[in-house]
Amino acid sequence: MREQLARAAIAALALFAFAALDWPELGAQARLVGAGAFAGWALGEGVLFWLRRRISHRVRVWVRMALDLVAISALVGATGFAQSPWRALFGLAVLSAAAEGVWQAPLALAWAAGLSWLALGFFTHTLPGPYSALLQVSAWLLAGATLAALTRRWQRSERAEAQMRDAHRALQRLHAHLFEVMREGVALLREDGRIVELNPAARRLLGGEPREVEARLRKTHGDVLAAAARGEMLEVEWEWDGRILLVRSAPLAAPVAGVAAVLTIADATPVRELERRLAEQARLAELGRMSAMVAHEVRNPLQTIRQAIAFLAEGDDPEVRAVMEEEVLRLERLVRSMLDFARPLAPRPRRVGAEDWLWPALRALPAHARARVHAETGSSPVHADPDHLRVVLDNLLENALKREGAEVWLRWQVQDGRFRLEVEDTGGGVPEEMRGKIWDAFVSGTVGGVGLGLATVKRVCEANGWQVRLENTPKGARFVVEGDADGAGAAR
Repeated sequence: MREQLARAAIAALALFAFAALDWPELGAQARLVGAGAFAGWALGEGVLFWLRRRISHRVRVWVRMALDLVAISALVGATGFAQSPWRALFGLAVLSAAAEGVWQAPLALAWAAGLSWLALGFFTHTLPGPYSALLQVSAWLLAGATLAALTRRWQRSERAEAQMRDAHRALQRLHAHLFEVMREGVALLREDGRIVELNPAARRLLGGEPREVEARLRKTHGDVLAAAARGEMLEVEWEWDGRILLVRSAPLAAPVAGVAAVLTIADATPVRELERRLAEQARLAELGRMSAMVAHEVRNPLQTIRQAIAFLAEGDDPEVRAVMEEEVLRLERLVRSMLDFARPLAPRPRRVGAEDWLWPALRALPAHARARVHAETGSSPVHADPDHLRVVLDNLLENALKREGAEVWLRWQVQDGRFRLEVEDTGGGVPEEMRGKIWDAFVSGTVGGVGLGLATVKRVCEANGWQVRLENTPKGARFVVEGDADGAGAAR
């Protein structure tokens, strides 16, 4: 648009100079021809401007060159042919063609201008001497060739620059996309330790926007930010909102847009939990070997002692016999607890109802203990391992009944594809300092307790994909076990 306006302004000035100034050597017919040439050129430019969106740039260039050549040739022919003072316009046309961006245009127009000028001079016998004519045509051809070479080089440079711009924009889009979709958090730090940007993963892990996170980090981990901004390579772990975050810093060789270092943030909680479980499994494996050995060495003598007590029933001191019986039962409970805890767990779920495990567990209780248990159960079946359900219930009932005089409520229900088992007692609850330890092996809150009951419950629930938790109530404690009624948790 600007180029066309400039061409129109030059043409208007030339037309004014041609028509308004006093040229004694020009006759009326010459003036008329020149004016017609200018008018035709202006009309052609107007048509090209109107068709600029319908034809390609290259076509417009070649049409414009033809208009320039015809108009200038007519003007030169009307003002003295080869001796015309307007022949310099051929050079301006060559220069204008070079500005169009088509490298062949100036060279082609230079050839056409030279041939047109020579033809006008030859047929009208107005050519200067051969050396002057050769010099004039050579000057146009040299200018056309030089401008063509420069235009071609400029075009190549423009294409290379455009390709570089496209590649740069593509890299920017790729970097922005990677920054957005990375699962690891990324934080960009300035040289003064301030956070410039956080990607979505970092916002999720750190729980806020850059300013909020920075203010909190300066209170808790300001030394890490300062060291990373100084260019130190670090690898540290942060405890952050109940999770473990692995943080690494990577300094840049030179600051880029004010960014001096990059922090990567990964959630290491699952890894640390897996490490903890592996260590626990190793410990449990050792405990299992010990339990099997203890059970093998103790169980047979216990059976012999119970038989001896039966033979000595008559004539013995009843109190002594009761003490022996109680001790034997205590040892047997210890062995059973250790075997339950150490036994490898491989859930074998099947369709079972409360009559397959819950009611047998209640009937196995001593009469005085059974009288303290109030059962509220449904009849809907579930897909689960009945032996594992029985182990969980036995240990929860035993834990609740240990509290002297406590009443126990047993609730079982199946609803919306989930089952829920509750064992609630009025035994005073679990002390706050014990709440985080009750699931550990050999930790007991009662005198004489083995400390394996709740640990066994935890293991069985984890093996089956069930969830178990403790809830304190105003009068005691409530243990809740929940799981999928279709057995899907065991498959995972």
